[in-house]
Amino acid sequence: MAFSTKKVDINSRRIIGFHCARVILLDVTAPFEKQAGISLTDALENVLCICGKMEGPSRIPLISIYLLKSKPQQILPFSCTKSNFVNLHGALTELRTFLHESLADFQLKNEESCLQQGLTEACSDYKRYLEGFPQAPHNFSKLEMIVFTGHSGQHVQSQFEAASQQLNISVVKRVVSATIRSSLITHTMMGGSPGVPSSEDTTGLVDVILLDCDPYSLQNFFYLWLNETSKDSEHIQLLLPPPSPADSELIIKCDLLEQMLSPYQLPFCEAFDLHTESVSCKHVYPTASKAVSMTVPVKHLKAVGCIPLSKLCDSAVFGLSLIVLPTSCWKLDWEEIERNHSHYTCLCNELLTKDVALLTKLVYPSVGSQPKEWSSSRTSQAIKPSGYFVLMPSENRYKTFELQFQFKVESILVKSVISRELLIPFIAAPSEEKLDEVAKMRVQSSLSMVNKWILGDTGYAESSVVSVFGGNYRRLQPTVLRVRVMGCSQTYQSPKVSSG
Repeated sequence: MAFSTKKVDINSRRIIGFHCARVILLDVTAPFEKQAGISLTDALENVLCICGKMEGPSRIPLISIYLLKSKPQQILPFSCTKSNFVNLHGALTELRTFLHESLADFQLKNEESCLQQGLTEACSDYKRYLEGFPQAPHNFSKLEMIVFTGHSGQHVQSQFEAASQQLNISVVKRVVSATIRSSLITHTMMGGSPGVPSSEDTTGLVDVILLDCDPYSLQNFFYLWLNETSKDSEHIQLLLPPPSPADSELIIKCDLLEQMLSPYQLPFCEAFDLHTESVSCKHVYPTASKAVSMTVPVKHLKAVGCIPLSKLCDSAVFGLSLIVLPTSCWKLDWEEIERNHSHYTCLCNELLTKDVALLTKLVYPSVGSQPKEWSSSRTSQAIKPSGYFVLMPSENRYKTFELQFQFKVESILVKSVISRELLIPFIAAPSEEKLDEVAKMRVQSSLSMVNKWILGDTGYAESSVVSVFGGNYRRLQPTVLRVRVMGCSQTYQSPKVSSG
């Protein structure tokens, strides 16, 4: 169930990314907490609501849920997430019912986990799914198994090793052991970086991570599923001048990572953007079946200058900002990956040290290396416009909970630059030299009534993150659902964005 084996040109990449099928195994044996299960279910429902309503190919193409009690119970068989929220919601409702009504009685029996049996059954069920549905979604080929538990990662590792003889390893991409820390520990910790899963260990196919028992951290974990899991080509190539006369130009191969979901892929995108009538158009995205065979060019960005960050005006850039990272393309050998990563890290450090942004220009490959679909175009010989992009360095610092150890992550943000041809002149009317005192006092009094907010990942304070759905993403779904928002039970006939 992989992509088409049709050869892809070296200067192009597939438009649709690789996304794993996923199975969630929820181990509810002690010391798993009820609140952890409820927070996990809410966070999973939110990301499935978003993914199910996004335009274009599904980013979570297939999902299944197992409840691990004395025996594995399949709450949700392998199902597509696209336009399938009714079935997904029914499975999550069944899971909530168990957590509220039966979890305490089950844990009193002090039964052992059936994790080993659950891993085997989930893998076998996925294999049967692939054999029974030859027309299954084409943008996945491997299975990722996520075990949510209150036990340590070593426990999951030992269970996986015991079951490995019966597992079909060929269809398993990896196994994730996600230990959810106690809610008591989470709420008594000081400092740290909420929402960032911390890695405990990686052994073979098993990745061991720690998650905090709060909705924000769990939702961030699920949102990482929306990224590609593997890449067969880099997204862009940064072309820097030759380091010495004897060298050729320095090429840094990079991937682009979304910093946010595009509002234009969601219902009611007009609620997320301000625009004039001239740009209020609907974006059209290809279906999964069409996108599988589509390719787009690998962009080549040539460095043309450096701009002091203090001189970079926000009104000179536009569009969604993307994160530029060194490529993780699986086709490259380890030496090239390490050398490319070193060049990227040094570029970040140099830009941060000099406090400058890198201005780049889009260049096209030579005619002989262009993909066939480019050279056959009637306008291939015409002069094509070359856009400009600015690469801005960024440094984020995180702190681990256990050791209070700080570490930094350097990255680069890229945004499009407004060219002269796109710029509409702005003629401002002269402002009044002397302010009206009555109007000034009224505005000051009005602003003093507005609460102070901090945008960004700054802590557990509710004001640190803006939510247009009040934490309940079911408003995206067109079905009639009775939901609870801000302590008030309301019925929504149709999806609608409203203030909290």
